[in-house]
Order: sequence, then C-alpha cells, then structure tokens
Amino acid sequence: MAELARRGFHTIPESGRAIIREQMQSGGDALPWGLDNAALDRSQLTTDIDLYR
Repeated sequence: MAELARRGFHTIPESGRAIIREQMQSGGDALPWGLDNAALDRSQLTTDIDLYR
C-alpha cells in the first residue's frame, strides 16, 4: 500500500483492525467472532466511506 501511495494512487488505511481493537477495548460485540457480525460490517463500511471522502 505504501508503494502505491508513493506512486500517486489514492489509498486509505485498513480499518478492520482498528475497529476490532476498539471493540475489544470497549467490550463491544462488533467482532468477527462476536455475536453481531452485521455491526462489524456496518462499522467497517461507514469508516471506509468516511476515510475515502
């Protein structure tokens, strides 16, 4: 990813790991192995859209 950015391509940071880390710290259920996978999907999609803008 760093090389693509260096070459001028638009890149965004990978959000999944940050969301998982945040959910684990807060005791949330939006985890790949948690009860609410749909919440993880929504959170990641929303974050990625915001990062893209």
